[in-house]
Amino acid sequence: MKFAYVKLIYLTFLLSVMSLSYAKEVIFAYEDKSNFPYYLGQGPVVPHQLPGSSVEIVKMAAEKQGIQVSFIRMPWKRCLSNLSSNLVDGTFNASFKPDRLKMGVYPFNQGRIDTSMRLLSLSYMFYVQKGSTISWDGQRFKNLTGNIGSVLGYSVSDILKKRGFPVDESPISVQQNLDMLLLGRVKVAAGSEHQVDYIISNNDKYK
Repeated sequence: MKFAYVKLIYLTFLLSVMSLSYAKEVIFAYEDKSNFPYYLGQGPVVPHQLPGSSVEIVKMAAEKQGIQVSFIRMPWKRCLSNLSSNLVDGTFNASFKPDRLKMGVYPFNQGRIDTSMRLLSLSYMFYVQKGSTISWDGQRFKNLTGNIGSVLGYSVSDILKKRGFPVDESPISVQQNLDMLLLGRVKVAAGSEHQVDYIISNNDKYK
């Protein structure tokens, strides 16, 4: 069972603070977990065929600008850490958060985030086990007696913690977060609707 948390999160490019204006080759890091249809496959290998729609869009944009682009995959938290350290030039599918401006820049227009440059829009949802009495009114929970599970480095984690909710962050994946929900180690799992729904629909144990 799921219910909406954040209606829309804009996802876009997050680029290194170093100028890319004259770059001829750039390195983009993206998450090493599948998020259908935006990026496919698991682990550090970038698929040669059908890598995912977001990867394809970045490739096409780079080609139009005459830029050689290469990709590496790693846990999301490390993507952000390597960007902050200028070990990579950019990442994508990164929701806008003001504190991320310390590590890079988003597309801006006249001092405001340029939402026309977003790759996609997603919703975060809360997931609970069937039969749960937990509910959410858009501001607070009712009958929540344990932690909320999320994935380390995901923007929803910081949002929840800043609002005082108890968060248990999985260092590995959305799937591990769902496993924790099944085992009762967390009472609610927070995640991107498209990503979580795809996992649930393709794995009987979560149905």
